[in-house]
Amino acid sequence: MKKTFSTMCCAVALLMGATNSWAQENDMPPPPPHHPEHAIDAPRPHMPPHEWKKGPKFDKEFRKEMSDKFAEKLGLTEEQKAQAEKLREANRKKMEPLMKQADELRGKMDEIRKQNMEDFEKILTPEQKQKLDEMKAKREAKMKKKMEKRAEKWKKEAKKDKKDKKKDKKDKD
Repeated sequence: MKKTFSTMCCAVALLMGATNSWAQENDMPPPPPHHPEHAIDAPRPHMPPHEWKKGPKFDKEFRKEMSDKFAEKLGLTEEQKAQAEKLREANRKKMEPLMKQADELRGKMDEIRKQNMEDFEKILTPEQKQKLDEMKAKREAKMKKKMEKRAEKWKKEAKKDKKDKKKDKKDKD
């Protein structure tokens, strides 16, 4: 009897906690999808949207550009650059299976989150469901506005970078 009662108390506490967390106005946005098919199009936080590219060619070009900048700042010799590239490639090969496992785990986690939300919505009254939908729409609009501001900022920074590069090129000539 005591075991059943304590189990029910725990279940009620969990449900109340879940309901309470959804009732908060300033809830966190959901994490971005982590599926491999989305990874190619995923926002690159280190660059503005107009510079996002797709596919492995981009990744290789980007890695090369970053390693060249890094080598230049450190003043690496050609021999050091070659050794560093060999090290990076060896580590990339070691990490590849782990990255695949991480992608699979993220996919499974996303499925569980989706199922959890579906199960949670089943316990809501129609009024609560409507309120939840409104909260989701509000959060989505807020995120869209934030992304638009971020994109505008990146465009300004890209224009400034372009001007700086032209100025640097003129100064060298």
